[in-house]
Amino acid sequence: MTPFSLDQALTQALMTVLLVSAPIVVAVLIVGLLVGVAQAVTQVQDQAIAYGVKIAVVFALLLMLGGWMGAQMLQGFDRGFDWISGMHRGNGDGQQS
Repeated sequence: MTPFSLDQALTQALMTVLLVSAPIVVAVLIVGLLVGVAQAVTQVQDQAIAYGVKIAVVFALLLMLGGWMGAQMLQGFDRGFDWISGMHRGNGDGQQS
């Protein structure tokens, strides 16, 4: 049982945020680049097309990965609440020593 460490808590929280947000950010980046290239080739410069495609991709990814993303966030919240409850006892796992 290791004592509570703010560095460890922040690292775990940031890694959870990165892990959960990365699939959507990467997908929107790729779709934005592809739509931008397609618009440059066809000389259609309508911004609504890019936004519409990106929103559709985000909704599709949320439907596919929403359960996994929610589970990852709940695990992070559980770790955080365990750390909070263990802080007054001097350990970071929420169990009595």
